[in-house]
Amino acid sequence: MEITAAYWDDEFDLPLPSPRPRREHGMLRRRRLPERLYANSRYRNELPTLAEEFDAATAASFIKDFLSSDDSDEPAVGWEDLAVNATAARLPDDDGRHERSSIRIEVAGYHLHHPIERHAGSDWVYGPIGASILHAPFEFEIQRDQGEMVFDMAIYWSTWSPGGPGRADVEKGLAALAEDGWVQD
Repeated sequence: MEITAAYWDDEFDLPLPSPRPRREHGMLRRRRLPERLYANSRYRNELPTLAEEFDAATAASFIKDFLSSDDSDEPAVGWEDLAVNATAARLPDDDGRHERSSIRIEVAGYHLHHPIERHAGSDWVYGPIGASILHAPFEFEIQRDQGEMVFDMAIYWSTWSPGGPGRADVEKGLAALAEDGWVQD
């Protein structure tokens, strides 16, 4: 998960264009990653904060610590953007399109065998992997925009696209977001 921060005008819920905080970008990621997973910062010279596990409590603590790390006399620091560009996704239990150890995916017209990891009785895939698989199964971004939060979700793998065997799980997730007040655009 990457964060972009700015000095924040709480009255108008807007980032201030200048000055910029001492730490404008940060990254949280798991200490141990699946083999070949590419999970590096989009920003140069940004060292990630490492955690044993990545869960909601760890993410909330990271955000709180990151935003309080600026000890200047400037206005408060607020988050402007949160992005998750390296993810793992549980394969549907009834997806018979894969073997036990890999799933066949198509990238730029070529078929590749992507490794599957087994955790807690379920099959999981992850991405991106280096230059060959450019996107994770899912990528997420939340942006603050003048009193609104915009949540973008990109689905890059057909397993979870409309008509795919994992689409029902995506629909359940979207329904849960709607129950929490998010409006689909």
